[in-house]
Amino acid sequence: RPPRSTLFPYTTLFRSLVAKAAQAWEGRWEKVEKARAEAASARARGASTEEVDKSDKLAEALELAAQEVAPTEKRAMSLEQLLGIRNVIDETCEKEGWHSTDPQKDERLVPKTVTLYDLNKLYLLKVTGKRRCSYVTLVASGPQPPKWFVSHWWGEPVLDFVVCIEQHSKDHGYGSDTYYWVCAYANNQHDVGGDVTDRKSTRLNSSH
Repeated sequence: RPPRSTLFPYTTLFRSLVAKAAQAWEGRWEKVEKARAEAASARARGASTEEVDKSDKLAEALELAAQEVAPTEKRAMSLEQLLGIRNVIDETCEKEGWHSTDPQKDERLVPKTVTLYDLNKLYLLKVTGKRRCSYVTLVASGPQPPKWFVSHWWGEPVLDFVVCIEQHSKDHGYGSDTYYWVCAYANNQHDVGGDVTDRKSTRLNSSH
């Protein structure tokens, strides 16, 4: 039986949260400009090579993060993209010897036991590491506005979650242009606070 992930129509319920996300999005380039200025200042005052390199790398990382494919609220996932995640787990988990990231568990993972906590640490953070961006930015060519917001527990198996979305899409007769907003893939996991500033008041930022 599919897990009890909860899906909400993406309507006025999230309007204020979207506004906060948009504000955070607009502020990204301000961070980039500030980092560039600090790097230039470090050179001008004859700072050490190590300090200058550090400043340059920070500016570069912030710029890459600012080049997200879309603001947070428009980084939803298609069913096809979620099925791609399932394929990654099926093909990579045992081949690479994934181990549970739960400190209370000392066990090798198999595809059906991989949780979102595991996937985030063992895959998402790694494949997005160079650009320090959201996962959606890697797999989308432009904005993907959501039709549904999905609230779920990060501790449930990812494959069960995908089964739930797959069944929901089938029940509604959706095509490839229907998108589901899922925090792990929409938010930049390298800088979650940068996507949505008020962590305590919104599940757009983190639903786990």
